[in-house]
Amino acid sequence: MKVTDLIDCYCDGGRCTDSACTSRGAPNTFCYDQQPGGPCSGDSGGPAFITRDGVEYVAGVTSYGDQTCVTWGCSTKVDRFARFIAEFLGNLQPLGTACVNPSDCQSGFCVDGVCCNTACSAGACDACSQAAGASADGQCTALSGPCDDGNLCTTNDGCRNMLCVGTPVSCESQGSCQTSGTCDPSTGACVGGQSQPNGSPCDDGNLCTRIDSCQDGVCRGEAPVLCESNDPCQESVCSRYSGQCISDPRPDGTTCDDSNPCTHTDACVAGACTGQQVVCEAQDECHLPGVCDPSLGGCTNPESADDIACSGGVCQAGACVAPAKEESGCGCATSSGTAPWMLLLAPALALLRRRGRRPAF
Repeated sequence: MKVTDLIDCYCDGGRCTDSACTSRGAPNTFCYDQQPGGPCSGDSGGPAFITRDGVEYVAGVTSYGDQTCVTWGCSTKVDRFARFIAEFLGNLQPLGTACVNPSDCQSGFCVDGVCCNTACSAGACDACSQAAGASADGQCTALSGPCDDGNLCTTNDGCRNMLCVGTPVSCESQGSCQTSGTCDPSTGACVGGQSQPNGSPCDDGNLCTRIDSCQDGVCRGEAPVLCESNDPCQESVCSRYSGQCISDPRPDGTTCDDSNPCTHTDACVAGACTGQQVVCEAQDECHLPGVCDPSLGGCTNPESADDIACSGGVCQAGACVAPAKEESGCGCATSSGTAPWMLLLAPALALLRRRGRRPAF
């Protein structure tokens, strides 16, 4: 019998490709219109030939047909008998041997190009050949690692017990101002969540805000706790976890005033105001180096001892004093105790001495 008509339907596994075959088509059969010389003419049990692209094939074994040659007939596919023929001929392949079809294998399973001990049909999470990741050819082996379960509404897909399993996308509300949504399998995005009305009470998780409410789907806090600090090197801030004011050191180098007149260049160091000690130096050569006296607000200025030589004379009461000038016109020192008549007496005595030395005649 030759099938000259197009195949109307193909039935496999109890399902047919066309509703016309549903009531009559059996698994692993194909059906076609009747024609003279077909099953309706008593050719049941013979081969069913079919021509494709000019080549004639044995497509099946004729099973039954309409005796009136009005409706259609069906044939069982040839590969339905392949295993029976292979077993009869004794050429079925053992586990691990290369195969093309399940009918090539003693086990009846051809996976990853080799005869396998089971159907091993979990896809990316098992293998039956070493080339595909199995422990041995012919042994279905569970695989590990990432995979893709084909579901956009799962994440972190991974192989578990030969199955590709993912973690469902969470569409829970992200806060008290949103309702939960659902995952759209076509995009993997969460949809359906709605915002709570503005002014609805909520909790922003910050104890430093005292009035919280929903605003445009977001919980916003108002009336913050105010904190103040009198320490120039400590900043007072509110802790969101306790709602209490706590001290936080200001950055090192922040300018401050330690209220000590005997320090200068005051700055914050490790949260404390620290200044460099003032060094007191002598103001001039008739004073000694002093010390910083906080009660005076500056350095003391002690005088050096009197009569100490200085650049312009000697020190007297903290000042450098020059020596007094001579009062005589020539600059020669005279005794202030000599009377003027004695100055006249000296030449007279000299004259008398000369006269006394004249010779007698």
